[in-house]
Amino acid sequence: MMPWNRRELWMGSSQKKFSQIKNLLRENGIPYDFNVRSTGWSGGRGLGDRGAAAMRTGEHVEELNTYYIYVHKYEYEKAAHLIRKVME
Repeated sequence: MMPWNRRELWMGSSQKKFSQIKNLLRENGIPYDFNVRSTGWSGGRGLGDRGAAAMRTGEHVEELNTYYIYVHKYEYEKAAHLIRKVME
């Protein structure tokens, strides 16, 4: 899927919602693309200082990632309607 043909459907830090949305799209035959960005990346050395600090303060390590899901611009309305249940 080319960047100019897609729209961002969802962005968040919940790995659980990320998986739920991907599964829902797959079950309904809607093609999607995704990206995961780690906010705690320290150049290939695991979670780095932020990860260690997060574990000490009780922040969930899985929330150190930001997840993005994209769908084709012509499938956006259908996909947005489907994920409303997951977003509640």
